[in-house]
Amino acid sequence: MGMTSHIVFEAWDRERPATLSPVVIEQVIRGAIGFDGLLMTDDIDMKALSGSAGDKAAASIAAGCDLVLDCWARMDGCPTAPRRCRCRRGSATPIRRPRRRAGRAQKR
Repeated sequence: MGMTSHIVFEAWDRERPATLSPVVIEQVIRGAIGFDGLLMTDDIDMKALSGSAGDKAAASIAAGCDLVLDCWARMDGCPTAPRRCRCRRGSATPIRRPRRRAGRAQKR
């Protein structure tokens, strides 16, 4: 199990923090490092990211995170996040992935 950070790694993605960056998640964490476990965000409500909870959740899943943490539970906008992820990526893969990775994490 791993957790992303909301910091910007300018060498890999000058525009987005790691939590929202497909480059950092897919190419660095999953690719170069080879991490294949469950990857969760840090708290998306800690004011390090902008937008609604739903927008931040959808962007995190679209970037490659498996689980989104919202520790304050102000879930305005979150009920539509899975639908937005499907539309952006063209499949339901982001919704299925957490169950698959969670199962692997429990076996370890």
